[in-house]
Amino acid sequence: MIGETTAFFWGDVVPGGYAVVGAAALGAGVTRTLSPIVVMFEMTGQLSFMVPTMIASVVAVGVGDLFNKSIYDTIVYLRGLPYLGSIRHAKSYKLTAADIMKTNLDWISADMTIGQLVETLNKTGHLIYPVVEDDESMNFLGSTTRRQLLTYLDSVLRQSDNTDEAQENILAQKVNYPVDESAFSIAASTKLGKVHFLIQMVGLSHAWVLSRRKLVGVVTKKDLIKAHL
Repeated sequence: MIGETTAFFWGDVVPGGYAVVGAAALGAGVTRTLSPIVVMFEMTGQLSFMVPTMIASVVAVGVGDLFNKSIYDTIVYLRGLPYLGSIRHAKSYKLTAADIMKTNLDWISADMTIGQLVETLNKTGHLIYPVVEDDESMNFLGSTTRRQLLTYLDSVLRQSDNTDEAQENILAQKVNYPVDESAFSIAASTKLGKVHFLIQMVGLSHAWVLSRRKLVGVVTKKDLIKAHL
């Protein structure tokens, strides 16, 4: 309509050019991507409107971000899917990992007995556990999974006799389970923007939070989603 109006008053105007620019800008504004520019060039087969199309599309993306989310983010949000979007509020960048981390953790210590390990697994149902040196120092050693712990316990208990005395001796022994020493951890003072970037780009589900090697909490992807950054 703008193209036809401009052509009516000035004459030497191609109304179809306005349609191309408008269509690309609409697609970019809805999806918050610049790929509609490439699609439009491929559909029309010419590049004479490249500059105005790119300018209009970039402006459309910027204006759209000021008011709402993209159509993809909106669909994910309406369906309740766990999607971690970008940080939208400037005040969120001032927060640190310590501000949003969970502190009520269940951990496995390297000095516990097999009986204590069995008791911990029976009381909790986590899929992964942090491993600390001992309950007093809480020095972080790594992490281990519930499956690895159950496999370890199964192999240990199979080696013992079925007598009560043998079972008690086994439960009193110190544990020697596998530990993933490369478990991802961050400092409690790490800025939330960096935490968000690491979890989003690396694809982490969680990051253990340390304070001078001491385990103090965990930041999960679900925590970041619920925080509405």
